[in-house]
Amino acid sequence: MSAKKIVFRIIYIAASVLAVILILMFLLWVGRRGYEFGYRIFTETAASEPPGKDVVVLIRSDMSKRDVAKLLEEKGLVKDDLLFLAQYALTDYDKIEPGTYTMNTSMSVHEIAELMEGEAESETESEEEKQELLPGDELPVEEEVYPEEVPAEEIGAEE
Repeated sequence: MSAKKIVFRIIYIAASVLAVILILMFLLWVGRRGYEFGYRIFTETAASEPPGKDVVVLIRSDMSKRDVAKLLEEKGLVKDDLLFLAQYALTDYDKIEPGTYTMNTSMSVHEIAELMEGEAESETESEEEKQELLPGDELPVEEEVYPEEVPAEEIGAEE
């Protein structure tokens, strides 16, 4: 073998090893980023601690979910628009009603999704209706309503 062939063979092997190392480092980086994103989907907190700041948001009917996510990130209601989209996809809500909403930076993605679907007022109980029961407390009993008593003569007359 000539010296020229040996040098080319060494360069080829070194380039191959370097390519494998770079590919492995890239796969490690992608895996780490994917894991961090997946972890944040389930552990991400609100954009700020309570009491937060009220922000008025106008959602138009021509806006996509991606546009809404970008708007919420710009307004400081969510930390990451892509993360919001992933979290929103995991909620029970699938549509966003256009309108003007007053949101707070301390709201969770679930609370924001509930508000944007237009169910925040009608579906949830008000604070006065909520009662925390402690061990030993009796359940609240609602007044029972019975139908009017029908005289026995009328029951027999129907037959």
